[in-house]
Amino acid sequence: MNHNKSWTAGFIDGEGCFGFTIRCNKRGGIKYTVPMFSVQLRADDTDAFTVLESVLGKGYRVLRKMRYPSSMKWNTCPCIQEIWKSKEQLNRVLSVLDSYPLLAKKKRDYKLWREGVLIYLSDINATERSIKLLEIYTRLRLLRKYI
Repeated sequence: MNHNKSWTAGFIDGEGCFGFTIRCNKRGGIKYTVPMFSVQLRADDTDAFTVLESVLGKGYRVLRKMRYPSSMKWNTCPCIQEIWKSKEQLNRVLSVLDSYPLLAKKKRDYKLWREGVLIYLSDINATERSIKLLEIYTRLRLLRKYI
């Protein structure tokens, strides 16, 4: 199982995405903010999800149509995105990546996202948690911009 965890960490370094789901109420105010982790692969390349699920648990899958240039025209290529955001799944992601640290630039994203997950899992009141998570969400978006 440890080789699956090290493989998972390496795979996350290349294909993982750390983010936040933000839901708004009808008046445009923030209803809640939840950390999430996802991986998106071409629909014909989803065998990797089997290993990821053995380590992180089963997330939920969404079929997406992505557009990629192919010579002079655009082709629609179906992709599968698997998303993990339950508290148990987030703890599993933390456990794997704290034991098998990321090595590429995504480690900066993880460090900030991890801070958000710990706030999300804490017992602070909902308003304070939302404010802190939105702040981390903004910092994460700024971190990803190219200079």
